[in-house]
Amino acid sequence: MHIKDSGGVLGILVSILLLFVIISSPTSAVTLHFASHPRETSDGRDAMKLLTERFNEMHPDIEVKYLLLRDIGWDALTVYLATGMLDVVQYWQFRDWIEEGYILNLNRFIDDNYFADFYQAQLDFFSKDGDLYAIPMYLAIPGQVYNKRLFDENGLICPGDQWDWDLFFSTTKKLTTVGADGSTSRYGYAMGSAAEAEFDLWLWSNGGRTVPNDEMMGTRLMWDEKAVEALDFLVDLSESNLIPRKHAGLGEFYKLEAAITAVHTGVLGWVMDQTPHFDWDVISWPRGPSGDSAAWVGLDGYAVIRNTEYPEEAIEFIQYLASPECQLFLMENAGLPPSRRTLAADYLVSSAPAQAGFSLEYFIGAMEYARPQTTWATPQVGTIMNQAIADVVYRLNRSAGQAVEETVRIVNTILERYNQE
Repeated sequence: MHIKDSGGVLGILVSILLLFVIISSPTSAVTLHFASHPRETSDGRDAMKLLTERFNEMHPDIEVKYLLLRDIGWDALTVYLATGMLDVVQYWQFRDWIEEGYILNLNRFIDDNYFADFYQAQLDFFSKDGDLYAIPMYLAIPGQVYNKRLFDENGLICPGDQWDWDLFFSTTKKLTTVGADGSTSRYGYAMGSAAEAEFDLWLWSNGGRTVPNDEMMGTRLMWDEKAVEALDFLVDLSESNLIPRKHAGLGEFYKLEAAITAVHTGVLGWVMDQTPHFDWDVISWPRGPSGDSAAWVGLDGYAVIRNTEYPEEAIEFIQYLASPECQLFLMENAGLPPSRRTLAADYLVSSAPAQAGFSLEYFIGAMEYARPQTTWATPQVGTIMNQAIADVVYRLNRSAGQAVEETVRIVNTILERYNQE
């Protein structure tokens, strides 16, 4: 039967039908691209990928695609940042990205009260002109680890608050073993591979500075007579054959070829996995002649790329990653200490190192005087500093005074040129 549409009824019905289809259709999911370093769990999975998958399950209207920074590559990463091909990134070298305008200002989206649960030293690094650009991921604080059995065998006890340069020197001397042929089979201490970062601690504990006013991105190297004194102390250790004349660190510690070495909280779980054959514990960094204690805080965090199409959804995602639940997940499954103050007690009681009996209170207390880890606008600066330290301490082919003078001149020339470009 043919029905004539005399009053536009058919058109109205069609319009209603179309509206129904639109309303009943599922909303298209927002897609975010998140790049991160992997964080391995005890069973070999990537904790960051697991957290991303959990977020996707909780938010059917948002799909986060997980990418590995190593797969992107450093050269391509800047393109990803500039063009909006990434929305969220987990990294540590944010300072130059903030300066270059790649990172979103979080204060436009998050109330200041939200950040009260995080340590100021970390927030300072992620800030510019009073605005915050990233949320801290975990707490990385340096200290030292020592072999408890070797201490016991040599009549040594953990010195606690008495740990200073003089006691450190005499302790490493007692712990060093020299054979009949004059060769050293075990050193009292082994410096790690990150000589520049480790030297900051020796310098700071001597009352010195690396950069002016603890600025977030070093514009000038401030090595002076305090740096000379710190280098000379390390030379005394080297000339006395109390340390190996090379970057060694945890490798020698694992093999029982060094009794003490440097470590930071972010790798304690990994150290536990590598050392099931002996007992060890943690201790603070030795205080210098000035009486100063020294610590830097690592700078991994979560940031949103400024050119993202979906800033609110990206903010929601990084707040999820930095939530107490996710921080506890990373602590329990990837060994990363929480960066939230309110979770300090959980770290001291429930983390794997705490359950194993390690003395973790030092690391929390160190946040009261910790400074942001020194960063530079160009990696060339760190390379030059590491070379100078190696020449003085390992190769013994330059005096501390000569190395400090030459390094300051070269580095500051590079920085002046870089800052002008």
